[in-house]
This record gives sequence, C-alpha cells and structure tokens, in this order.
Amino acid sequence: MVEVDDFDRVSGGVFAIEELVLLLVVLLGAVFAVYRKPQKPQTVKTAKTADTAKT
Repeated sequence: MVEVDDFDRVSGGVFAIEELVLLLVVLLGAVFAVYRKPQKPQTVKTAKTADTAKT
C-alpha cells in the first residue's frame, strides 16, 4: 500500500505540472485570440452605443 501511495503522489505531481502547462497554453491562446481579433471589443462598444441610442 505504501508503494501505491508513493506512486500516486509522483503521478499526481506530474499531472499537476501537466495541468499547469495546459492552463498556460490555454491562457496564451486566449491572449493571442484577443490581440489578433480586436473586433470583439468593437462589437461590444457598438452594442453599448446602440443601447444608449435606444434609450
């Protein structure tokens, strides 16, 4: 049982590192998507101006 616990700890540490790497990749991808597509903030601004125009 002790050997299994040690193995679980090691594998858990590896999985934690892999999860951190995946999170970094996802965050970098989101940042690149935001910088490559500045159209989203513009659409939000137009939507806000449309709302203010309606009111």
